[in-house]
Amino acid sequence: MTTRGVSLHDVSIALRPFYFAVHPDRFARNPRVRAQNEKSLQVFNGYLNDLFPVSHTIRPTDVRFSILNKENNNLQDVNITLSGTDPMRIVRHALESCKLPTENIPVRPPSTDPSWTPSGSTHFAQGINVSNIDQDLLKLYLRKKKRQHARNDLRSVLKTSRDDAIRKSKEAEMTKLTLKDDIDDVKWRTGAKDVVWQMDWAESHMRRCLTNLSRLLDHSATKDKESIIHALYKNVLRFGRGSFVCCDGSIQLGADHVPEQWEQVRALRAKS
Repeated sequence: MTTRGVSLHDVSIALRPFYFAVHPDRFARNPRVRAQNEKSLQVFNGYLNDLFPVSHTIRPTDVRFSILNKENNNLQDVNITLSGTDPMRIVRHALESCKLPTENIPVRPPSTDPSWTPSGSTHFAQGINVSNIDQDLLKLYLRKKKRQHARNDLRSVLKTSRDDAIRKSKEAEMTKLTLKDDIDDVKWRTGAKDVVWQMDWAESHMRRCLTNLSRLLDHSATKDKESIIHALYKNVLRFGRGSFVCCDGSIQLGADHVPEQWEQVRALRAKS
């Protein structure tokens, strides 16, 4: 799975120093920081995964991590804004925010096509390109402007709140049904006995894990696909922290890992 010549594996390798710096297990003695970094990693990796291929539902978001300041040995908060569809720009931003080296970031050769424009950009007027970030800012501005004209009386507020509550309730119910359908699909495709979650994650993140597994099955070579199915057949598939082969021979896939790291566990399981 690649985008603009960069694969998710390239992104994962370039982010190794960052993952090491923010990994929740480094803060086992500080439950607050550990929980914060774990949740932020879910959002961070989810955003990157949605770039391969680019999802039409992707939205800008902010995440906060706590890292150890080597100069004074104190905790330091780092805020990272996730926006746009260029994964390497996000990688560089994450590394620089944590004051980590960036020399291992793959260099993308310049385009020789003079008419080339960044993926996801939109043409306005003549020769003017508006990037994804600009589009997001424009959407935010238009939404704000629309809200300013909304009626501010009590009846309008109550109706809006009621409609919003109904919408969220329907969305939550739909998410649960879709999650169950995704689990049933994975069990049907692989013959897995069950799919369980080792931690209490948001249903949207659970869906993202299952979607990534389906993509892995769709894009793997026939031999690798058969190996994945063999590893999961009549076994319990677990999603948790870290990817490894369990004592009973079943597989746990790290929810904060990319599919390429899941492949390594599959290969290890095949050798055992």
